[in-house]
Amino acid sequence: MGSYQKTDATLWTGRKDKGDRFFNKVKVIDLLKEGLPESPKGRTSFALLGFCSDEGVRRNQGRVGAKEGPHALRKALRNKCFHNFSDVELYDCGDVICEGDDLEGVQKLLGEKVALIIKKGHFPIVLGGGHSISWGHYQGLEKAKSCESLGIINIDAHYDLRPLLEGGKGSSGTPFLQIAERRKEQNQPFHYLCLGVQESANTTPLFETAKDLGVKTILATDILSSGTVAYEQVVSSFIESCQEVYLTLCLDAFSFSVAPGVSAPSPFGIMPAHVIDLLDELVASEKLVSFDIAEMAPNFDEGGKTASLGAEVVTRLIQAFRK
Repeated sequence: MGSYQKTDATLWTGRKDKGDRFFNKVKVIDLLKEGLPESPKGRTSFALLGFCSDEGVRRNQGRVGAKEGPHALRKALRNKCFHNFSDVELYDCGDVICEGDDLEGVQKLLGEKVALIIKKGHFPIVLGGGHSISWGHYQGLEKAKSCESLGIINIDAHYDLRPLLEGGKGSSGTPFLQIAERRKEQNQPFHYLCLGVQESANTTPLFETAKDLGVKTILATDILSSGTVAYEQVVSSFIESCQEVYLTLCLDAFSFSVAPGVSAPSPFGIMPAHVIDLLDELVASEKLVSFDIAEMAPNFDEGGKTASLGAEVVTRLIQAFRK
């Protein structure tokens, strides 16, 4: 089973000024002791939760290091500025931590904490950690919501639809297959859009699996050649077809020139500007219910580029709720 740990409140310190910075706004919560309060009426409330695990990456034979991702993302967030946030609440709900090789245990624990956050009326922002974060995150959505018409948008170089390992175990390459199988068991449709897919990073059988499951695919090469025009219509139709949307961002979708700190860096990945309009559109739809960031591996992060990028995405997503 995974363990839980409260965030050290001293992490949320920064430049001493009167600015509206994260470290001035975040309230650190111990979910085991004081508990998470209900979201105040008339206020927008966000809850950060860390997923400290790279066991899924290890099982997938990738470069480990993502276990330290949540800490790096918090450090990059603390001095970021936001605006018009007098009626916003920001909570840091601590970390779930993988003990040994018990990936399944920490995924279950993640699901329990995500469900608690949603039931208390907060918007979850889960910081990873390997992309096995998504199977745990989904378990939380399933506990807190009906998920009958849930759409999943994954910004990622990889489909992460790999077959399960021996003994039915998952990895960082299997979360969306696990979700697809669960939804099939529940007689629910599998609505999955993968944006930024690299042809060189996915085998022919994976493309065939995606086709068989009805996955919507946006190739990175199309985005690089055409920009957001490559996905605007597909994304709009996808959002319209769903009642709720879960957004997950794998930082390896981006070019390694801006995101070197990942398990599997992409030389021809997309660029940050390619996702800004998508964030705005999702928030404006009022269907976005949850978000996470995966594959933040600080030990490979030259100059903190990847952590800063991840923190900027979080900041812009929150800011989109204020437009």
